[in-house]
Amino acid sequence: MIDCYHLNVSLKILLNISDNAFHFAIVEGNELGYFRVDNDGRITVIHPLDREHTMTHYLVVQLSDGIAPYPYHTIDCVVTVDVLDINDNHPIFISPTEYQVEENSPMRKIIGKIKAVDADEGRNSMVSYRIMPESLPKAEFIIDAVNGDIIVSSIIVSK
Repeated sequence: MIDCYHLNVSLKILLNISDNAFHFAIVEGNELGYFRVDNDGRITVIHPLDREHTMTHYLVVQLSDGIAPYPYHTIDCVVTVDVLDINDNHPIFISPTEYQVEENSPMRKIIGKIKAVDADEGRNSMVSYRIMPESLPKAEFIIDAVNGDIIVSSIIVSK
């Protein structure tokens, strides 16, 4: 059996920044300009991130010392930015939305099924179904809230 652990690793660098001899820069992973790093090493998001577009950003932050023309040293640190999901997508129906039912169909007969998907993740991607009361005042049908089955709930009689 292999044990797996999730570790949060941080690097604390104590610097005397006041002499401006140190410089932080994002040298990789910021091609679209979503992030900024200041001279204290704080990374800031400066443009909105979209998890559905990019779930994880990998930044290489470089710290250098010295002031030109003097020799300087650099150290790189890979920073992983995981974008958490928010409920920002609407469900989309992916199945037919028109069905036919025969007159005098028995109660509890399944006449169709609707299916919707949501591009969000986890709980934010869950969909449930219901028939709006104003759209079906006689309640001839019900819908299974979980699986989308459309079910006859009263005898259908033609007029």
